[in-house]
Amino acid sequence: MSWKNSSLGAAAAIGLAVAFVPALPATAATSPASIVAVRHAIDVGNAKFLKALESGNGKSYAALFVQDGVELLSGGSGATTGRSAIEADEMASAKAAKITGGTIHTTNVYLDGASAYETGTYSFEVVLPGKPAKVVAGRYFEIWQKQSDDAWLIKVDCGYPDKYVR
Repeated sequence: MSWKNSSLGAAAAIGLAVAFVPALPATAATSPASIVAVRHAIDVGNAKFLKALESGNGKSYAALFVQDGVELLSGGSGATTGRSAIEADEMASAKAAKITGGTIHTTNVYLDGASAYETGTYSFEVVLPGKPAKVVAGRYFEIWQKQSDDAWLIKVDCGYPDKYVR
């Protein structure tokens, strides 16, 4: 749920990606029980995501991504690729702004084998130095990838703010 930049172009690209997710073929491994288990893993991952953002811990944040994970920047300014680059970017962001509270609400999870596609909404309170807190809210799209140890990590993350709420 990259909140750092904003762009209608990124929102349109993610909207197109989300529109095509239901067109993916279902797999035999997709059962109600497996979806429940993956949804639980995603919920745990999202709680860790929020905790890392709120603590400003770039290393914990980056650990939620696969080694070659991608964080699409919603400002249309490209992408951050690789766990070490994501860690460095998050460390820089944490110095520039403090996340003091947030929520993540998953609205949809689609499971296709070792990939899970998640959409949802988020809201973060962001404090910039010398400025009053602002709430940034928006939607997000993530691709989670199952690891050999059965853990689920983020392969692709993209959040796109609706606007500053207040």
